[in-house]
Amino acid sequence: RFGGLLAEAGVDRDRISLHGWVSHAELLAGYGEIDIGLDTFPFSGGLTSCEALWMGVPVVTWAGRRMCGRQTASFLSRVGLEDLVVGSEDKYVEKALELAGDVALRRSLRQELRGRMRDGPLCDGQRLATEFTSAVERAWREWDVL
Repeated sequence: RFGGLLAEAGVDRDRISLHGWVSHAELLAGYGEIDIGLDTFPFSGGLTSCEALWMGVPVVTWAGRRMCGRQTASFLSRVGLEDLVVGSEDKYVEKALELAGDVALRRSLRQELRGRMRDGPLCDGQRLATEFTSAVERAWREWDVL
């Protein structure tokens, strides 16, 4: 059924590989076969996006207005890839095509992303807790003023 939808959209079926359930280790290994992650909309990826970034796969996201549509945008900002966050369907397609055409950038990101994740706030529990505490305190002060 999905193959038929792809064919209707003009996508060569041989370019898409569909898999059933696999173990987590097999799932992570599968990222070696992926060039670009295309985030879902309006509900963005959570763990899936983090794992893609950890495995060196850049993710293009169309950020929504609510938290459930902005998770991947937040992750991307924490690894310095704010330029992969877009605000419309047209920009989403444009950014994905741009990234698909930039082999050198994808190769570089494949090598760098794990380090960016490891050394950034997403994997630094103390830093994340400190930043979260500051944000909650700031929100409380702003609410208390009202």
